[in-house]
Amino acid sequence: LMFNSPTTTEDDKIAAKRLAAIAEVDIDAYGREMFSISTSLKGYAPEDILAIDRKRFTFGKNIVFVSQVNTLDFRSIVEMEESLFNAMDNFISSSECDLYILMITDIVECGSELLVEGRAKDLAFKAFDLQSDRKSVFLPGVVSRKKQIVPKLTFAAQY
Repeated sequence: LMFNSPTTTEDDKIAAKRLAAIAEVDIDAYGREMFSISTSLKGYAPEDILAIDRKRFTFGKNIVFVSQVNTLDFRSIVEMEESLFNAMDNFISSSECDLYILMITDIVECGSELLVEGRAKDLAFKAFDLQSDRKSVFLPGVVSRKKQIVPKLTFAAQY
């Protein structure tokens, strides 16, 4: 995520700068070009978007799926919210799933919109201070499922 992820190390930054010098590329321009190509979701069905990077977790008695998509075209994904929620409902109905979370990570703004659906929404309410009348929330600075989403769900499941 262009060095904005909490999983990025100083060694990663040093290596990238050295490789950029060898390749004679502007590291920021190259990163933006790479993301604009790899994060385009035009033509994807909502079910395909959910399947791009989906992981299964168990928190307490709840089976939770968390999908993450990284995008430079944040607005077009958010405009698909209703169809994404329908796809999440369909997935929950057809599988063993208590909670589905879709992370739409905005690379430019360096944050994620979480779309939340399922019987165990209270887990997400506790973990992310989500209001019970809302099914989504933008979390500034949150870009890592492993370091920023899973630990909060783990903690919330304990209480």
